[in-house]
Amino acid sequence: MIVQIKAVIMQKIKTKSKESEDLFEDLKNKAYFLDEAEKIAKFGYYVLDISSGKWEQSSGLDEVFGTNFPEGRTLEVWLSIIHPDDREKMKSYFKKDVLTELQPFDKKYRILKPDHSVIWVHGKGKLSFNDSGQPVNMFGTIQDISEQKRIEEEIQDIKHLYENLVETSQELIFQTNNEGRFIFVNKACRDILGFSHQEMIGRRYVEFLQSDIIHEEEVFFMESLPEDQLRGRESVWVSKNNTPVYLRLNIRKIYNEEGQYNGAIGTAYDITDAINAERLAKQKSEELNNYFTLSLDLLAVANFKGYFTMLNPSWKRVLGFSLEELKSKKIIDLIHPDDIEATIKVIQELQNGKETESFINRYRCKDKSYRYIEWRSKAKNRKIYAAARDVTDHILLEKSLRKANDNLKELNYQKDKFLYIIAHDLRNPLNNILGFMELLYTNFNNNNAIENYELVRLLSGNVHSLYELVENLLNWALSQTGKLKASLTNIDLSVQVRRAINHLKSLADAKQIIIDNQIPDGVTVVADEHMLNTVVRNLVSNSIKFSHPGGYVKVVHKQLDDRTLVEIHDSGVGIEASEVLRLFNAETTRSTPGTQGEGGTGFGLPLCNELIKVQNGEITATSQVGKGSIFSFSLRNG
Repeated sequence: MIVQIKAVIMQKIKTKSKESEDLFEDLKNKAYFLDEAEKIAKFGYYVLDISSGKWEQSSGLDEVFGTNFPEGRTLEVWLSIIHPDDREKMKSYFKKDVLTELQPFDKKYRILKPDHSVIWVHGKGKLSFNDSGQPVNMFGTIQDISEQKRIEEEIQDIKHLYENLVETSQELIFQTNNEGRFIFVNKACRDILGFSHQEMIGRRYVEFLQSDIIHEEEVFFMESLPEDQLRGRESVWVSKNNTPVYLRLNIRKIYNEEGQYNGAIGTAYDITDAINAERLAKQKSEELNNYFTLSLDLLAVANFKGYFTMLNPSWKRVLGFSLEELKSKKIIDLIHPDDIEATIKVIQELQNGKETESFINRYRCKDKSYRYIEWRSKAKNRKIYAAARDVTDHILLEKSLRKANDNLKELNYQKDKFLYIIAHDLRNPLNNILGFMELLYTNFNNNNAIENYELVRLLSGNVHSLYELVENLLNWALSQTGKLKASLTNIDLSVQVRRAINHLKSLADAKQIIIDNQIPDGVTVVADEHMLNTVVRNLVSNSIKFSHPGGYVKVVHKQLDDRTLVEIHDSGVGIEASEVLRLFNAETTRSTPGTQGEGGTGFGLPLCNELIKVQNGEITATSQVGKGSIFSFSLRNG
């Protein structure tokens, strides 16, 4: 409607006499300036038809909304572009406050633009009514106030920062009115003097002074205070428990716009325990040095020759060097070698008048470590002024998070692999067990003893395979989650090897494989009994799996200086040299069928590697195709 009205007015003016042409041109200019003003101020106006729920808008709102709504302008469309978090609230507000209670529209809310960006707008509107008092139209404006909101938030952040700095400051910070009564005291004031907030506010500061100096202090403050401020004046106050508190005061008088005395603000150091300390005697009085001393940031001034000329104490805290040591070294000599080239380039840019923001390099500490320092610098009068901060913890945290994310991806991969194994490899032995049990159940009375024995033997073999598979999976899961802990004790090696071999006897007998334990009794190692049994069982089982019927497996040991080397020899098919290096890594190893098609998970050897490492040992393998393999692991002597 707005656009059509403007068009009609323009058309009518065009049909008038030459006298109207000037008016037409003037209106065109004003319309142009209005459009430009809307763009600059980021606002536009609208007219809403209450009965139809449709509205017209100026070109300024096209800019604000990022669209002229070619699909039509309805209340539903307006609600659809409101941020989801504000939508129901605005819908209720418009229906209740505006349409029902007939209040003017005045609300700040968020808009979701077509490009998915979010802006804050301030909508205002005024209702017009018919003769019956019913609203028929609403005229109003909508302005983009995103920048205003940002500034308000920044101001609020600065206010909170100021309040936090004052309340967390170790200095006493206070303010008095023109009667010398406290109107503000920070936490340090309350803590050091021992009074509560209520006990201090409203009382005159002289009430907290040591009695014998009250008159002197009042006279000095009101009559002798030089240039309306003092720095470093020592005074004795009294705490709530009547003990003296020695303070060094910085105080400045405050005057109102008419020049009338309005009170004072001040800070103080508690020098009770160090009143005669050298650092207080050397405390600088210049405002810049005070600022340097108080700032937690790293503040510096450097010359164009590449040396620091002024540094604040935070540098010593971060790098460990004294300020004198830092000023005696060339700046470039403190930089990490990998960052020197970039630092030289930035220094050259500063000398050419370019400011630097968010430049990060590494500085060497006195203990030879490095800290990441983020800079903001500017050159003036052949000096470089800089403010910096130590971002080492932030950067290390980011690296730690990336590493944690990589570990999480790896755990997810292992989880998927586990799920596949559970779904695939557990199914076969379970199916076999079910099949053998069904045969045994249905044909037990019809079979002879040999047939039933064979079914039981096959059933036992599959149960054993299933047990091995489940135990390896559980142990591997524990090793990958860091929950695998070894309980190390002195263990008789031969006893554990015999137990593992006995557990595998049925598998060996099925393939007519001889297992020879050549380790004598009395050989002790420091190990976890369960883990050692699992390792030996896996390695011997692996040898049986890849040996042909009629083969052999032998277990021997060698005594080293402080360790015992255990070797499992077999006469199996052997392993390609390129595959040996992959055997103990879950990422690269793969399950290979045995000489009689025996299956596996591929986790057995990686699990052995993890279990041996947890017991402070090492595991290796050597093999030749067709000549068998030797798997070796070492453990500390018992």
